[in-house]
Amino acid sequence: MNVTLTQWEFRICEMLAAERYQSARQGGVKDAQIGPQDSTLTDLVGICGEFAFCKALNVYPDLTIGPRSGGVDARIGAMTVDVKATVRESGRLLATLKKAAHTCDVYVLAVGQDLDYRLAGWAFSDELIDEANMVNLGYGWGYALDQSALHPITELVEASRTFA
Repeated sequence: MNVTLTQWEFRICEMLAAERYQSARQGGVKDAQIGPQDSTLTDLVGICGEFAFCKALNVYPDLTIGPRSGGVDARIGAMTVDVKATVRESGRLLATLKKAAHTCDVYVLAVGQDLDYRLAGWAFSDELIDEANMVNLGYGWGYALDQSALHPITELVEASRTFA
């Protein structure tokens, strides 16, 4: 599923990314990204991915700014969602080892940059947070799922209806 942000949505994401980055560093939240990319770009792509997901599924994005580490980016009914984003077209759905299976219910992968994003798919938390998915991509160990292992984004709304 492809999503294009408007210029105004992108500007909101830029502002949120800058404020969240500054707030997190001042609040002592450790930067836990897995890779060599610039942290501010990572934050911007992450927030744009969250916005793209929320726009596609017609749910309200989390607009809070205060210091936080991990957490929930959106809710679909009773289901909690953590959106992960990457600029790499073949990128994987990633989570750090400190993620617990109960941190959120599902993880979603958004792929893109600037205004254009593709929602590559999703996985239940226990599908991603599993010893079998541990990898070291050269920057420390984490959990990873290839896009081919993800559920289609179109099935997420139906899964949320049966989620208790």
